[in-house]
Amino acid sequence: MLSKIFGVGGSFRNNVLTLITGTAAAQALPVVFSPLLTRLYSPEQFGLFALFVAFSSIFAVLSTGRYELAIILPEKHKKAMNLLILATSLNLFLSLLLFIFIFSFRTDFEAIAWINNSILDFLPLGLLLIGLFQSLTYWFNRVKKYRELSFSRVWQAVFMVSFQLLFPVLFDIEQGLIVGYLIGLFLSIIILVVILVAQYRQYLRFDLKSLLNIGGEYIQFPKFLVFSGFLNVASGQSPIILINKFFTSTYSGYYSLTLRVIAGPMGIIARAIGDVFRQEASEVFSSNGDCTDLFKGTLKKLLLISVLPFSIFYLIADELFVFVFGEAWAVAGVFAKILTPMFFFQFISSPLSSMYIIANKQREDLYLQIAIFSSAVGSFLLGVYFNQGIEVSLILFSSFYSLIYLINIYITYQFSKGS
Repeated sequence: MLSKIFGVGGSFRNNVLTLITGTAAAQALPVVFSPLLTRLYSPEQFGLFALFVAFSSIFAVLSTGRYELAIILPEKHKKAMNLLILATSLNLFLSLLLFIFIFSFRTDFEAIAWINNSILDFLPLGLLLIGLFQSLTYWFNRVKKYRELSFSRVWQAVFMVSFQLLFPVLFDIEQGLIVGYLIGLFLSIIILVVILVAQYRQYLRFDLKSLLNIGGEYIQFPKFLVFSGFLNVASGQSPIILINKFFTSTYSGYYSLTLRVIAGPMGIIARAIGDVFRQEASEVFSSNGDCTDLFKGTLKKLLLISVLPFSIFYLIADELFVFVFGEAWAVAGVFAKILTPMFFFQFISSPLSSMYIIANKQREDLYLQIAIFSSAVGSFLLGVYFNQGIEVSLILFSSFYSLIYLINIYITYQFSKGS
């Protein structure tokens, strides 16, 4: 079916299917083993794991200066490698800074950030590994090593799920979900670093002057995209943080399982198409000044592969969660039904959002992220303020986001025309 949708032949289809194959296996493993994990870990433990990933992901946006986003742009690999080294250096420095800050001001940090003490010690390492993996992903995307990316993602999932299943059985580790996640991420990074050194060793030489020069040349990325990227990730992660703050970590666990079941499987195809679209559109836009045909073709493919699955899931979500995960997770099925429309429009919109980078529209991206973040936080604050409970907050959240994703599709289409 996918071959028919993406057409016969062509690098775009082949690259998408390569990424889908590997990423599908990587995303499928946590979903397939979720019925076991939900019986080994409580909703509260899932909620704390989700909270850890939320804060680590938010901090990771700040730690690289968003220089990793520029890796695909230079014509020469040497400049791109300098961007990778710069992003990695910033990430390492800020991870160490966070470690020192937590060690020195632990009590204050807990109070300010609403972070549970049991996950605080893991944050610096999570920040370091997520930032490094993101930067390496953009390099491998640049050089079109999609097979290697897929390989690393599969092994990341294998290691992560294996350790998450083993820890509660063999060891008395309360945060086995977090530790397993970090081990999987670390080992997948090792795989990518080994490939990088083996194949691109000649570009690894650098000096401080070259890093400062490349940092100045692409200064618009930290200038505009750090804040917008922070808002983007914070908008996506804010429900976990706000649910944990205003309700309980148990509800955060329900919400995180919903994300795993919906966003995980559909994100496989969305991310794969987005990775390839970013590379293809960057080349076409650079040569022709527009990439309208590629944009419209990609949008059509996204619609073709999403309408039916999302419609079916919406109809059966409640019963599906009870059947697969047990009565204890019935609330997660209610959450899933509420959020399905939002995930549908997110699936259509997200792969096309790289047009902000390709068309050099960082300022416009910042404005959009402000609107998204305000909607995310505002929807939960409204629900809490009027004492309407978590379901009303989620309905507002889903509705606001659906509208913004529709607007984003129109805006990125305009950018694809070179306007």
